[in-house]
Amino acid sequence: MRNKMMLVAGVVLFGTSEVMAADAYLRVRCEGNSEGAEVRINGQMKGHCPLDVAVPEGQVRLSVHKDLGRGQFQTYEKEFFLSAGAMKRENVTLGNIQFTPEGRKLEDERLAAEAVRMAAEKEAARLQAERDAQRIAAEKEAARIAAIKAQPGMTKE
Repeated sequence: MRNKMMLVAGVVLFGTSEVMAADAYLRVRCEGNSEGAEVRINGQMKGHCPLDVAVPEGQVRLSVHKDLGRGQFQTYEKEFFLSAGAMKRENVTLGNIQFTPEGRKLEDERLAAEAVRMAAEKEAARLQAERDAQRIAAEKEAARIAAIKAQPGMTKE
């Protein structure tokens, strides 16, 4: 049993050293909400973040894309050179939310609806303030008249 385990360990190590000699090794790590984002190396889908992957030596174009739904997405892109046997760790933090054309349309509609809602709330607040001002003025006038009537020698009507 021990010999079998050593043989398996030797094959794994030997296999890894062959990969390391011919290729570079890239460890893509997720920051923030980038977990699960699609990872492409030189335009080819390799998996989802986080990811450990062997890549050919040379110029590497790392592209990470996360679809957020409703026509929204975030991306991260970087190019770098890796020599044979090199190991690189890349911490991915996705950029600002971007929109597809359909997503831009949905976002514009959402913003327009929000502007209408805010204008309606502002108008409702203005009307309430106007009603409150009228009520307060009427209460002050009633209090002034009551004070005058309460003075000695004033006749009650």
